[in-house]
Amino acid sequence: MKPISSTISAIALSLGISASAATAPEVIKFDNGPEISIYKPSEPNGAAVLICPGGGYQKKCIDKEGYLFAPYFNDQGITLAVLDYRLPAGDATLPVGDAYTALEYLHENASRLNLNPDKIGIMGGSAGGHLAAQVAVTAPEKFAPKFQILLYPVVSMVDMSLAHRGSRERLLGDKAGDRETMLRHSPNLLVTPDTPEAFLVLTADDTIVDPENSMAYARALGQNGVGCELHMFAHGPHGFGANEVPFRQVWLDALTQWLNTTVLNK
Repeated sequence: MKPISSTISAIALSLGISASAATAPEVIKFDNGPEISIYKPSEPNGAAVLICPGGGYQKKCIDKEGYLFAPYFNDQGITLAVLDYRLPAGDATLPVGDAYTALEYLHENASRLNLNPDKIGIMGGSAGGHLAAQVAVTAPEKFAPKFQILLYPVVSMVDMSLAHRGSRERLLGDKAGDRETMLRHSPNLLVTPDTPEAFLVLTADDTIVDPENSMAYARALGQNGVGCELHMFAHGPHGFGANEVPFRQVWLDALTQWLNTTVLNK
């Protein structure tokens, strides 16, 4: 297997991004187990993204839904922090708690990392998208993310027609059938007017996570007056992440424009 740094450089070149943007990360290990790898741009603009890789809460696709996004964000002056969270194994407090810890660290070290606390957001794909959305709707105000980027996210835990069974059972364990527990872990039901703006991307023929998850979340945001931009492409695999797909440049260009409008130029 190629070293991560070599793979990142190759991805950068394929995206037309400066390979110099893909620098070695600063790795922070927390006492309770999780860690973050922080990729710093050469010219930081104060914005940062904490990315939560997916994997159905049974593994973490930490390359294509984590490290490989470093050149894209760094090229825009955005710091990327890749979260290697603890898998829940039935304890839903673990991944959320790890994301809280990472966000709090970014806020407490904002000055050293050249970050603006008002421009720190969260991102995730699939089950990592569920984690990102759950954090976006529940995080304490002092370090709550200011924006969210969700790729083909798992959202509902209570609607059996939408819920990704494996993610739900691995996250909630023996409480996977308890309605109150499922409700507390369904971000679409927890949205408020204070929830941060969102960018979502998915495919209409996703056979792993029902696209209606994203649609339900987008509707909830809209009903609460929260800005949301959703891009649904007709065809494509679940879990594409930073991988090559026919519409990759299209969705990345759309994300760039959204970031410029929603985050960077505010």
